[in-house]
Amino acid sequence: MCTDEANLARVLGREPTSIEMANELGLSAGAYRAIVDAAAGARHESLDEVYSEHSMWFAADLPDAFDDAAREELRSALTAQIGNLPEREALVLQLYFVEEMNLDEIGAVLDVGAARVCQIKKSALGKLRAGLRGWEES
Repeated sequence: MCTDEANLARVLGREPTSIEMANELGLSAGAYRAIVDAAAGARHESLDEVYSEHSMWFAADLPDAFDDAAREELRSALTAQIGNLPEREALVLQLYFVEEMNLDEIGAVLDVGAARVCQIKKSALGKLRAGLRGWEES
């Protein structure tokens, strides 16, 4: 409680209202409310008091060694499966996911329509899914 608030509370014999505090400080009710709202978000606590190993505020967002190893295994498995695809399907995936071309642009490269590119992409992704099924067990 600030000094002015404590003084006003002593004079009134109760906690002052926002309007009474605004008048005491010579502010409009809106200006006083803005100050109170701005100050309400600030909390000062000791880091030692709030720290917890299980708190999301202190959790590291960097991948750990297990995540890195799993990601590398998946990358290797995916690379092997892409290597097993027919050249045209692998090219469509490359152009779509790596080069970020849309279906019409890929169609222009392959001299086919966007619908055909969509079919090729769907077929390639289906083969990749089937090939990667159970990759974690291997």
